[in-house]
Amino acid sequence: MISSTVHVLPLLRSFEHTVTELCGDSDFPASDLRRLFSKLKKVAKETSTSDIPICIIWDWKSKETASQYVWDIDHLHSTVHGYSKDDLFSIVINRNGNIIEKRRYEMDGANIRDSVFASHVSMGTQDSVVFYFYGSQFFIYFKGCLVEHLPNVFKESDIRGAANKYSYEAKDYSTLIKEHFADYIENEQVTKHWQNRKERILRPAPEAIFRDSLWKFLEENVIDAILVQKEQVIKGTTSKVDISIQTVNSSYLIEIKWLGRASKKDSSGTSNGVKRALAGARQVIRYIEMSKGDIVKGILVMYDARESDEEIPWGDKETHHLLDRKFRMWLRSDSASQA
Repeated sequence: MISSTVHVLPLLRSFEHTVTELCGDSDFPASDLRRLFSKLKKVAKETSTSDIPICIIWDWKSKETASQYVWDIDHLHSTVHGYSKDDLFSIVINRNGNIIEKRRYEMDGANIRDSVFASHVSMGTQDSVVFYFYGSQFFIYFKGCLVEHLPNVFKESDIRGAANKYSYEAKDYSTLIKEHFADYIENEQVTKHWQNRKERILRPAPEAIFRDSLWKFLEENVIDAILVQKEQVIKGTTSKVDISIQTVNSSYLIEIKWLGRASKKDSSGTSNGVKRALAGARQVIRYIEMSKGDIVKGILVMYDARESDEEIPWGDKETHHLLDRKFRMWLRSDSASQA
């Protein structure tokens, strides 16, 4: 467990939480987890510039004795010596993070530079946790499932799970969307979306502006997310949803729409009104139906730059029990000091 008297960096906090949940071992000392994590970061550092990823099987129930110095550079390199980027292999470590053995695999069509390989390896282990490093990325697999993905294992201050006012679970998406709007968008505190504030004209491609801002915010703050992705292809289709949130037991889709007027680089501009909102709701419903029961909630978020702050006249075609379309965010064009 994490000691309240020790300052735990966000990345380490996320690692401790994930591993403790997987092992279900409340007697696993936090100090041991920190030592293990320190060793794993050394692996990441030494292999970050290599084109050969490292797949590590953590047999956390094993207390088999091994060398205490297995993580120095020379030993690490000698352990993987002879393997190329075309070989499929893994390193097995014990509870304390010491190397026990290395394994070679034969899998048709598999590529060690694809994290799917680590998923296959983890399916072949009973209770072990699989760590996979490639460049700055760090993946954790358990029984074939991806349970953690840290996009940059070296960036301590920008990892989901950090203790801050925005840390929520995916089921609290309503709070996250509203707080993102209030603190990032409403007064252009972070996201700059107005081309002409006085005339209420948005910058070119406003949907991408709003999508990227919300996606990054969710990626950093949804603490139980396995993955938060933008422009994710819906399984079995060619359709892309703006943002998807995947947890161990649930999946959420978020579609972004903007209403009002926007500037265009090659013309006088373009505009979207009520029809755009109605079409957006029907689009999310199609995504829900195409997902065949895999979606917990389909969410429509509208950033409204129209002249009048008017509600959308929803009808039966824009209604579904898994659709949440209550997020119409009115974009203020006055300054914060005038509010």
